Formats: sequence, structure tokens, C-alpha cells
Amino acid sequence: MTPNASARLIETDDDKKAWHEISESAGAGQMHQCYWWADPLAKTGVRPRGIGLWKGSRLVGGALFRSIPVPYVGAHLTQCLAGPIHLDWDPEWADHFVSKVGDLAKADNSIEVAIHGCANRELHRDVAFAFLRRGLNVEVKAGAAEAVIPLGGASLDGVWKGMNEGTRRNIRKAQKNALEIRELTTGLELRLAHDAWLATAQRKGFSDVRPWELLEPVLRHCVDSRMGKVYGSFRGDRMLAAIFVTFIGGQASYVYGGYVDGAEEFAPNHLLHHEAIKHCLERGLKAYNLGQLTGAYDPARPQGIDQFKLGFGARVDRRPDSIIWKRMPRVAAGLDWIRRQKAGKKLAEELKRRLLSKKEEAR
Repeated sequence: MTPNASARLIETDDDKKAWHEISESAGAGQMHQCYWWADPLAKTGVRPRGIGLWKGSRLVGGALFRSIPVPYVGAHLTQCLAGPIHLDWDPEWADHFVSKVGDLAKADNSIEVAIHGCANRELHRDVAFAFLRRGLNVEVKAGAAEAVIPLGGASLDGVWKGMNEGTRRNIRKAQKNALEIRELTTGLELRLAHDAWLATAQRKGFSDVRPWELLEPVLRHCVDSRMGKVYGSFRGDRMLAAIFVTFIGGQASYVYGGYVDGAEEFAPNHLLHHEAIKHCLERGLKAYNLGQLTGAYDPARPQGIDQFKLGFGARVDRRPDSIIWKRMPRVAAGLDWIRRQKAGKKLAEELKRRLLSKKEEAR
């Protein structure tokens, strides 16, 4: 590492303030690298931990990790989502960054350390080679595929023409049903949106929606700082559906969405995304990211949620491969085996629910 650069944990308030400027920036920013996204999870036992890289006295990048406790094992699964991020980068810094990752993993007794969704391919390559140079037990897995609508230089009419006929038909149907789109800002409105997301999660059998106590501060921060919006679709006074979209890193990212029971006949979600895309074009954002496609995604015949996302004219973008350091290989192998079993998948979902509801149970 060059003499005027150093890597260390992000610990002080000044460190975090400097990190906010990077993680929320138009160039490098990513929601999953923001402390306001990670900090509420500390109430469930998750440890948000940041490694920063300073060039002289200036923080120029790093990564925010979260260490998730594994019940009955006394260890953690450590993850970095959508990072590392950097305003400045030199390949020589990779070894020192990985050395600090090792220190963090030791302190948190990590079974494995995973780096998912790094947006900078050059940085990702340098970090991967740094892990290998240290002789660590590293695996790579295919990066997630995401549905992204390019907006740079686009018009709303151009985006409309890029949608498939089914999506356009559903938007027209919602408009014909006199649905109204509103921005949700009050505590009650945001809580109603959360209820719609939970209703959809229950119908589809997934548990990725945070409990209200852990998500409310995130929504409040984004709405108040204008880094995100929650849109609701209404028929009269009844809210049918809602979506949460952030505006970080020069693009919009769809985070949560869903509709209340019985609302699907009005196609409320299609109109919500149409309105959000219109706002993104007005802001001059470069893309509208509809999020990950499923593991069962078939480019020849997309189904379900994949079909919904790609119907807006989104292209398929694949993130760089995930880097997974198996720090405790035998324990990690056991966890991998459990994850692959049918019962293991149910167990993983149940553990996730228990983790997220830990605060509520304590109350």
C-alpha cells in the first residue's frame, strides 16, 4: 500500500459521517452499504461492521459488512452486499483491505465471509486475487441477475414502447379503474404500505420483509432525506398496493412492493412502477433497477415475478461473481448441505423469521 493510504475499521462518528458521503453519493453509493440500512438490524443481534480506506486524511472507500449470528453455534455468517465501494482505487490496496477483513472475521468468529454484488469489476477482481494470494479457502458463485431499465437519454414514451403488451395493458387497466398514485409520507401511510408488503410475503411464502420496528427508521430516513419514496395506489380512500424505491448511486432501486388481499384484479403494482419510472426520468437518473431475478429464471420463458419485471422492458444485468471465503470449511460445508435439503430451506426461513422477530419477542 502506498505510504499515504491506510485501512482500518470505521468506528467514530466522524468516520461514519465521512462514510455516509460515499455510500449515499451519486457515483459510488449503494443502499446496502449505508449504516442507516444496516444499523436497525443490530437490535436482532446482527453486527454492522465497516472497513474504511483512507488516502491521507480522506476516506475514499471501503465496505460495510454485517455479521449474522448462527443459532446454537456461537459464530456468525459475515456478508458484504453491493460492496466494496470506492471513489478512488489502487490494486495495491487489495491485500491490505483483505487483511482487515481477516481481522474482522476473527473478531466475529465468522464461519464464512461472503462478498456479493460488487458493482466495480476491476475492484472485485483485485480483491478476489488478494484472497487467493493469502491462501484462503475461497469459492466463487455466479453473481445475481438483475432486471434493469436503462434510462440515460430515454423518454417516457421510449420506455413505454419498450414494455411488452401485457405490461402496457395492465397499466391501462389500472388507469381505467381510476387508480390514483400518491406519495406516502406519514407514519400511518407507511405502516399501511408495510402491511401490504407483509400480505404479499405471506401469500408467496417468503420472509424477506423486515418487521415494522426494523424498517420504519429506514423508510423515515429515506422519505425525509428525499433518497427514496414510498408510492401507494388508491381506489377512492382504499390503498391497494405500495412500493418502496430508493434513489442512490445515480439510479433508482426497487426494494419492497406488494398489494393487499383481493387487489390483484386492479393491477395496482404496474401503475406504481410506471409512476416511479416517470419520476426517475424527471430526476435524470441513469437506470431503474427492479432487483434480482429468481434462481429459476429462464431467459426463454420467464415466469412469475421474473416475467413481471422483464415486462417493463428491463435488460438482464449480471453482477460479478460472489466471493465466499470458507473460514471454517467443515462447519460451512455442513451449513451448505442443510441449505440444499428441502427441510433445510424451511429451517433457514424459520431461523430468519425468528431472527427478525427477536425484538418483538423480547417485548
